[in-house]
Amino acid sequence: MAKKMFLLRCAFWLGVGFVVIKPFAFDANTASAVANEVYAQGKVATVQQIASVDCQDLTCSLAQTTAIASIGSTNVPFINSPNAGDVSAPTPPMRPAWAG
Repeated sequence: MAKKMFLLRCAFWLGVGFVVIKPFAFDANTASAVANEVYAQGKVATVQQIASVDCQDLTCSLAQTTAIASIGSTNVPFINSPNAGDVSAPTPPMRPAWAG
């Protein structure tokens, strides 16, 4: 009985997830735009949380300043970027003839 209920719940939540996500509603540009927006909002929230820490000593202030500066300068390339397919993956060198 527990196994049947587990499978029923799994099927229900997978169906709900499929309806909510709508996999065919997004194209690559829309997904990339959404990802960039979410990433930017996450950066802002992280900087706000770090800035809200009250530092009393120099080490904490330097760590806080460094963290905020490094968060502001990062730029993560997403897979859906237009240049993602231009770079081929590195391949290992050919096996030497003497190795068989």
